[in-house]
Amino acid sequence: MSLRPATCFGLLLAACAGAPEPSRTPDPFAAVRFLSGTWRSETKGEVNEEAWAEPAGATMHGVNRSTRAGKLAAFELLCLYLEGDAIDYEASHGPGRSTRFRLVASAPGTATFTNPEHDFPKRILYVRTGEAMHAVVDAGDGSTQRLEFHWQRVPDANEGR
Repeated sequence: MSLRPATCFGLLLAACAGAPEPSRTPDPFAAVRFLSGTWRSETKGEVNEEAWAEPAGATMHGVNRSTRAGKLAAFELLCLYLEGDAIDYEASHGPGRSTRFRLVASAPGTATFTNPEHDFPKRILYVRTGEAMHAVVDAGDGSTQRLEFHWQRVPDANEGR
């Protein structure tokens, strides 16, 4: 019986044991990456769009705008960013008018942000199903005070190139 295969196997194990492990840095934005892209809906003459860039520089930026009859009705500048180990969602409606929410729950394609101290809204919920995105902005207490958005994904002009 030859020891050569066993010796080779032993040397291979020893070499692998000393090899560094590949980096496995977790993606801090994994829970909200599904938001990336442009989302659009049109209801009763109002067009609502929300667009999110891919995460970069420990932030993920977005914008939401509504237009009626071709004129701006509302807009928000949005930013997700790391605050320690948490992700915060900040919505700005103009100079000095921003509100911060904390990511409190997530599952694949779902993210819930809350700010119990804010008057309204207290909760923002995103749910993505395939090429559709649904958002609920509410008081977080089951009341009827709520806004809902139903968007379809808008293909990126560079897709397929």
